[in-house]
Amino acid sequence: MGTFIKEIVYNQAFIDQTSRRKGDERNREFWQKMGNLHSSYPDCDILIEAYAKEHFSTGIAEDLKITCSSPDVQDLANRIYNTDYYVVPLKLSELGCAEKDEVIAHILQNG
Repeated sequence: MGTFIKEIVYNQAFIDQTSRRKGDERNREFWQKMGNLHSSYPDCDILIEAYAKEHFSTGIAEDLKITCSSPDVQDLANRIYNTDYYVVPLKLSELGCAEKDEVIAHILQNG
């Protein structure tokens, strides 16, 4: 049986979780399709890594890197990503707002 893992690979300590949840809601169809993809190919390992990247409006956003153990499933996953995934603009929590630029730089460099 293959695995289906979503991993967040950046430091979330300074991220406002409400902005992450809004992104998850906006990407609901993407997550449903990825779940269905795994159900269709249960022997395939699918790893989805959420990472931080620069974003024009908020300074920082969450994007995904998808790795599948099967090239055919990888192609399908890439197609789902390209048609259904929205990059999630993130907001900093109260902790991160005082030194916004430094916090964003730290998150981008460390994960």
